[in-house]
Amino acid sequence: MQNTEKTYHHKNLKQKILNYTMSELNHNSFLNISLRSISKKCDVSAGAIYRHFNDKSDLFQEVIKCISQNLAMYLRKDIETGLSSKEQLNQMGLNFIMYACEHKNHFQLLFESEYSINVSENKVNKGYLSDFPALIEFEKIINDLISEEQLHTNIYDLFVQIWSFIFGYTLLVVNNDISFTEQDIKKMIETILIGNGAKS
Repeated sequence: MQNTEKTYHHKNLKQKILNYTMSELNHNSFLNISLRSISKKCDVSAGAIYRHFNDKSDLFQEVIKCISQNLAMYLRKDIETGLSSKEQLNQMGLNFIMYACEHKNHFQLLFESEYSINVSENKVNKGYLSDFPALIEFEKIINDLISEEQLHTNIYDLFVQIWSFIFGYTLLVVNNDISFTEQDIKKMIETILIGNGAKS
């Protein structure tokens, strides 16, 4: 008798699992996504999932890399050639907030979960952010800012200051604690830069 059992170890299954999980995050929190539900949607056995991912944590770590790639592209939205580093950073800050509002579940997994990206001094200084292009976008522009504005600081200190503001401000917006304007972003970034030696 011919074996009719589904072949679940084909080379495209890993990408199919990632695509489904990303799609599911459009409607559900990562807290409501299980390997069982994923295997059911992908029409494979639970064992097939474990051929590609050790556990749910392993899966979400890979999903986070995909989300970070999407966010990195979104951050460059509407940034025109010829803008100064400061103008680019202002637009990136605005884009970051817009992404968080439009993709709340993706944002939650990326930055507010047990699987979230851990930004440490070593990772910024030694280039360990290669798997997270969204953070690399911020790192690049901040490095350019230091040179362009002739700031008296290092990349990690300025990264932390600007990241803390943008991320904290975004959380307030996403949670509907405040309404935001582009002018707020510009003013705060300008204040941070002046505090690090930029000319007003």
